[in-house]
Amino acid sequence: MLSGSCSEAGSDAIQKARMPPPRGLQLHLGTPAQPHQVDTLVMQNLGYFQLKASPGLWQLSIAPGRSQELYQLLSSSTGASDTHASLWSGQRSSGSGSSPAAAHNANVTTHESTQVLLHSFTGKYLLLKVQKRPGKESEPLLPAADDMGAVAASAAAAKASNVINVFTVASGHMYERLQKIMILSVIKNTKSRVKFWIIKNYMSPHHRRVIPAMAQQ
Repeated sequence: MLSGSCSEAGSDAIQKARMPPPRGLQLHLGTPAQPHQVDTLVMQNLGYFQLKASPGLWQLSIAPGRSQELYQLLSSSTGASDTHASLWSGQRSSGSGSSPAAAHNANVTTHESTQVLLHSFTGKYLLLKVQKRPGKESEPLLPAADDMGAVAASAAAAKASNVINVFTVASGHMYERLQKIMILSVIKNTKSRVKFWIIKNYMSPHHRRVIPAMAQQ
């Protein structure tokens, strides 16, 4: 497992003091031959990201598209407590005497990808730093509608349709009985139209016969 924290560096000394994490930045993990095997998004909370990976040599990169158009990698480093993995830049020098540790100390150049070496299944924690490309400093990664506007629009659409969607899974006869009680309770305590979604693969033969009859009622 590869996890870490992604931070954004500002373009001047004032911005470098405190910059919010690049929420929504898309990262790809793969190999030079197949760069996109696993992907994830940087979260707003501490810039956390997580990627599923087994031991081996991996390439971590900013995903092509909007993320790569706006951002570039500045540096990457492992946590002080990480003794099971080493990291070096994707742009290694051609000298034969360069070592992962030496390259790690010099890993400050700008590039789109960096190589990560996992030595064990315990995983590693990576500190990743990115920066907006020149001329892109004022452009947002996520559209404004992604924030409160999208939530308000979704709420308005749900209110207009006046339909409550309930998703439920019941495995076993006891849970199916509880599911029936839940369905009746919801219907009796709301004036809105209710639509129940039940996964068919987990339903018993008896429950499959009863549910259509309850829907007709």
